[in-house]
Amino acid sequence: MTRQTIENRAIKWCEEEGLEGKTFEDLRAKFSSRTQMSLRRAQIKAALEGNTALLIFLGKQLLGQTDDTRRMTDNSTWEEEDQTVISQSELVCLLRAAREIEAKS
Repeated sequence: MTRQTIENRAIKWCEEEGLEGKTFEDLRAKFSSRTQMSLRRAQIKAALEGNTALLIFLGKQLLGQTDDTRRMTDNSTWEEEDQTVISQSELVCLLRAAREIEAKS
């Protein structure tokens, strides 16, 4: 492909996208948001495919989840939450779910 062909295609693309007369900041803002959306989609896809570290990260970023085991009391002080023991049936259920996830990967 010749340099002239590339330039002509670039000009045509800019016209189709309505980019003529735009500043660099305008273009950066437009394409940055597209890149962010694509990255978010890729992260969510990887997380749903079993990437637990990414699931935790996205939970913290998008859902406000934390690793903090304390909770706020009525008088605005922090207290440690009770660490309850899970039942044997809950443990069996968790193990089955873990095996299913492992089998898929």
